This record gives sequence, structure tokens and C-alpha cells, in this order.
Amino acid sequence: MYVPLVFAGNSSASGAFELYLPYAPVQAAVDRESNQLYLVLAAGLTLFYASMFPVVLLAERWRRRLLREAETTAIANLAVLERLNKLKSEFLIRISHQFRTALVGIQGFSELIRDSERLDLAEVKAFASDIHTDAERLDRAFNQMLELDRMEAGRTILQTAQVDINMLILEVVEAARDENAEHVLAVRLDPSAPPVQCDRGLISQVLDILLSNATRYSAAGTEVAVVTQVDADFVKVSVKDHGPGMPADFDSGLFVGNGLGLPIARQILEMHGGRLWFDSAAGLGSEFHFTLPLHVRTSVNGRAAARNQSRNAHPAPSILSKSS
Repeated sequence: MYVPLVFAGNSSASGAFELYLPYAPVQAAVDRESNQLYLVLAAGLTLFYASMFPVVLLAERWRRRLLREAETTAIANLAVLERLNKLKSEFLIRISHQFRTALVGIQGFSELIRDSERLDLAEVKAFASDIHTDAERLDRAFNQMLELDRMEAGRTILQTAQVDINMLILEVVEAARDENAEHVLAVRLDPSAPPVQCDRGLISQVLDILLSNATRYSAAGTEVAVVTQVDADFVKVSVKDHGPGMPADFDSGLFVGNGLGLPIARQILEMHGGRLWFDSAAGLGSEFHFTLPLHVRTSVNGRAAARNQSRNAHPAPSILSKSS
């Protein structure tokens, strides 16, 4: 290294100062510092990769878990879709059969009136009466279908009040006696049953459906009994007949016969926070049970949330289930 020497009084350099510094020690110091830096970097990278390994392992486990859950959910969704598709097919078969039965009667009797040239007035009135009956059956089936759709969509509003369930049963059974003189309709009511908060008209409809089914599938002269029983949280109502009993695979289905009565009854009870199920044995008749809660926990508007709360509070093996 050279440094100029400028003496006082001179403006130009008079000489130069020459300084020698050995380069080898400097290079050695630089090498030492570089090696230390490389070691620190290597240690840091090793520590970084070591710390990232558990994170990567955990992320892989989560990925596999999410993949399994997605596959399980997909399988469950497919099962639900298959079940809904089966129910849709059953619904279409049942309702189409009911519509077709009524239409066949209307078509057949109207053709007789149209094509016959020897019908007197009494015969025409008789055929017209049959046509009217079939038309009413068709209208009733269509209204039931619309009613069930409204309930499923949560558009039915409950008109609730305190109702004496025993008195309501007596009124419905008395009305049913007038239409089913060939059956013995008996009541065995628990006198301790307190009033329940419910929609009087809809619960009457449930009883009408169950009594209608019981008398339809029971032989003339047999007894159909309506029984009430009080529990800590609900009132249970049972309708027992002495018919042929339900088929072995009925608990996996939704419909009975060709009507929509039981699905409607199920929806009504779920809107009230209750449920519907049955006991049956071939040749020994069937006993349908439903419950109404003594302590109202559902809203009175009958929305889908109330039905979900009912399903959670009263789990059942199937939509309309056979008890174990």
C-alpha cells in the first residue's frame, strides 16, 4: 500500500510511504469466517428441515384423513340419493295407482253411459254416483299429495291450544262409530292424562287416519281399541286392531296400502315434537303408537327445524318404524 508524503510548504508530494501487509493471514481469516458461515447455514438448514418434517407428516395425515372423510361422505350421499330415489319411485307407484284406480272407474262408467242405448234414469244416476265417488277419491288423493308436500316443505302452520286428549279421542271415535258400525271401537283412556299443547284439527286427522286403516284391514266384528298412557314427558296414544298384521318388510317403507295417510300422520306428529311407530305380527294384528310431548319444545310454525329437533329428541330406526 502506498501513501503520498506531502511536507509543509509544498503543494506536491515529495515522496511516498510504502506499507507491506502479508495476504496469507487475511485469506486465512476470510476462510475461517466463510467456513463458520457455511457451518451456521448448514446447521440452520438442517434444523429447518428437521422442524418441517413433523409438519409435513401431520399435513399428510390430515390430507389422508380428509380424503377418507370425503370418500365416506360421498358414499353416504350416494346412499341417501339411492334411498330418496327409491322413496320417489315408491311414491310415484302408489300415487299413480291411486289416480289410475279412480280414473278407470270414471272412464268405465262414463263409457257405459255414452255407449249404452237402454239405460233408464235410475241406472244413469247409479253410474253417475259411481263416477262422482271416483272423482272425489281422485280429488282427495290430489289434496293429500299437496298437503304432504306443504308439510315436508315446512309451510304448514300449527294452530296450537291446550287440548284434552282423552276428550278429543272420544269425539273422533264416536264419529268413527257412525261410519264403521260393523266394528267394535273401544277406548281405554288414562284418566290422569293432562291437557297437551297441539293443533286439535291435525291431531284429529292423525286419529282418523289410524282408525281408518285399522277398520279397513280388520274383519267385521273385531275390536279396534284406542288406548292412552301418560309418561313423564309425553302422552302415548295407541290404536290396536286384529287384522292380518303388517308385512315383514313394511318397516323399510313409507307407505301403507295405496294412500298417503301414514306419511301425513308422521309429518303432523313430527311438527308437534312427537313420533309414530308400530308393533305388528302376522295374523295377530297391528298396533300403531304416537306420542305428544307434555312440555312443548318445538315452535308452532311447523318448520323443518322443528322436525329435525323432533328426530334428534326421538330417534327412530326408520321413517315410519317398527319398534324393537
